[in-house]
Amino acid sequence: MARYGLWLLAFGLLVGCSESGTKMYSVDGTVTLGKKPMSGGFVSFEDTTTGTAAQGVIEEDGSYTLELPAGSYQVMIEPTEIEVKSKDGMSPPEMKYAQNVPDRYMSVDTTDLSADVGDDSTTFDFILKR
Repeated sequence: MARYGLWLLAFGLLVGCSESGTKMYSVDGTVTLGKKPMSGGFVSFEDTTTGTAAQGVIEEDGSYTLELPAGSYQVMIEPTEIEVKSKDGMSPPEMKYAQNVPDRYMSVDTTDLSADVGDDSTTFDFILKR
């Protein structure tokens, strides 16, 4: 029985910490585009001061999850790229975005989305305006 208690203690110490010992937060939320949940793509958090960044997949219901240390982040939304075959069948296929995300949300230099991650704030919902 003591053996299991030791394993639980070790597991408990590991949960919520990165390998460097920095406390990590599980961040979640939803991305909405045009009043509907955005289906597919990526949400990226980047701290432009420290260079810390993380990316999460946007699920079919617009939800995402990722893990980060506490900090202030710029948030970018990146649509899914899809390959579109040429109509003539001879030209190489083109890459296009599957969602019509305004360009301003795709760059750290132009996004107005941000998040302050910490003990009291780990859920961030983003409503993209066209």
